[in-house]
Amino acid sequence: MTRTRATFAALLAATVTVLALAASADAATFCVNDPACPAGGVPKGTPEAAVTAANGDSAFDTIRIGPGTYNTSSGLWASQPVAIVGAGRDATEIVLTDAGAGVVVGASTSSSVSKLSVRLTKPFSQGIGLDKGADVTDVSVSAPDLLTQLFGVLGSDTGSDMNHVNVDLGDGADVTGIGAGGSVVRDSTVTAATGIAGGQQGLTVRRTAVHAQLGLRTAGGALNASNVLITPHPRPASIGFIGAEVTNDNAGQDGSLLASNLTIGGGGVPSGLGIYVHSIDNPNVTTGTASATVTGAILRGLAHALYQQGDSGMETATVGITYSSYDADSVVENVYGGFFHGVGNHEDNPDPRFVNQAAGDYRLRWDSPLLDQGRPTALVAEENPDLAGHERVRDSDANGSAIRDIGAYEYQRLAPTAGVAVKPASTPLGSATVCDASSSSDPDGDPLSYAWAFGDGGTGSGAQATRVFGALGAYQATVTATDPTGLHAAASATATVAPAGDHTAPVLSGLRLSPKLFTARRGSRVTYRLSEQARLTLVLQRASRSGGRTVFKRYARATRAGTAGMNRMRLRRRLGSRRLAPGRYRLTLVARDAAANRSNAVRAKFTVKR
Repeated sequence: MTRTRATFAALLAATVTVLALAASADAATFCVNDPACPAGGVPKGTPEAAVTAANGDSAFDTIRIGPGTYNTSSGLWASQPVAIVGAGRDATEIVLTDAGAGVVVGASTSSSVSKLSVRLTKPFSQGIGLDKGADVTDVSVSAPDLLTQLFGVLGSDTGSDMNHVNVDLGDGADVTGIGAGGSVVRDSTVTAATGIAGGQQGLTVRRTAVHAQLGLRTAGGALNASNVLITPHPRPASIGFIGAEVTNDNAGQDGSLLASNLTIGGGGVPSGLGIYVHSIDNPNVTTGTASATVTGAILRGLAHALYQQGDSGMETATVGITYSSYDADSVVENVYGGFFHGVGNHEDNPDPRFVNQAAGDYRLRWDSPLLDQGRPTALVAEENPDLAGHERVRDSDANGSAIRDIGAYEYQRLAPTAGVAVKPASTPLGSATVCDASSSSDPDGDPLSYAWAFGDGGTGSGAQATRVFGALGAYQATVTATDPTGLHAAASATATVAPAGDHTAPVLSGLRLSPKLFTARRGSRVTYRLSEQARLTLVLQRASRSGGRTVFKRYARATRAGTAGMNRMRLRRRLGSRRLAPGRYRLTLVARDAAANRSNAVRAKFTVKR
């Protein structure tokens, strides 16, 4: 455990036990700026005030913090069982303006933090602290890149469930995304100098993406990981990169890694290491081993795909790897321990054919040589689903046998979705119609090919195709989108070829109200001119004051037929289903002809008096 982590852990444990328990009381809900505060909820002016109220008794309370940004210099420290719930991590933000901890909960395994974000602004800070196995769900922690001595989420005891956590910190000194022992991290994204660190109590990681200088680390404990993507920090302060590190600790306790379906991409980092297993060189420690059992891993773009190092016959390091893809020539082996290349490996480092590594998409393409090449049976519990939340065991290569793919993602072999639009929807005879299928997509990220049938016997290809129809009428333009595996989907849209002139939009002019000031009972005469017969849409907006200025908000809507030439109508008592209440209004008229051509909009203001 680093000095920074030990300091934070001691501070966390001291804070949650220093306050004496008050007499028990009924559970309460305290609300801060929460418009959805339930009946019986107690409003509080600040999050600090709500936490203070919850600390006043030992009942399990709930603190609801509504949308907004809340600055705090001392953080929110809950010493009693509590659930702190925001309005969403994009809506409720706690900003820690001084060094310390943003949100700390404990005193019970049922305590939790959810649906909020914490922003750190000073070094020697942590975002969220968990004691007694408290949980976090749907939270985020962030800080500027230059800050050092940080923890995103820190658990001081075993049993915490860290679910849908997003940590985005820099790559500075002593910056750790998640530090926890005896806990589970799942369905999360962590960006930090050290991504996820465990200790003697062990750590489980599932379906998590880590972007770090050191991705996963365990010292003197068991790390169990599955469906994990590890890549270098996107804003690195140095060029060093270690995907996963396993060591014994200063007490001589063994460290171990049991991992399945990892994707570790170094991105060409010169000193990158994949799985780094060693025993620490400490003259006061002469025992303790480090071991790694890895299956289904992709180790790509690394100077050393695997590194095994022991310090003595009493401090050995052992690596076993099966059903994985890596460069065997780049493996570094040490005499103290052993390195075992097991069955099912692709040691010639084949191109895994990621969908788009440059854009961070490490899914396997349809033509990857690693499809259905993984371990036939599970190595660890909860291997299913994969990192994207999809079924882990699929017949990815369509050979009739469903076996795991290698890496964090399972190719799903799903059909594409087709989309089509024609532009413009109506054209005059002899003009071109553009048929566009660019809204089509493939859930596997596969490239698509396109085949068109225009409804007049003609065909075409490509995401966009142009057609000049030879006769008046309506045509069904159909596109079929096909992925490289032969799976396909179709979609259609109607293209209309109208007589010359029908493509011209109607012209609307001369809108007048007489009078412009009237009572609803007497009403006003509305006149306007149309260049051709069309359907008219009338939208009525009513004036109101907002922020010291006048704004018009939608009030009523109606439609009616219009004829070529001058049109007249009476506006009295109501428009559509809405009564004309006293006030100021703006009337907007838009016309559409039979070919769906839309006119210009015309507007007029008027006032209804009492």
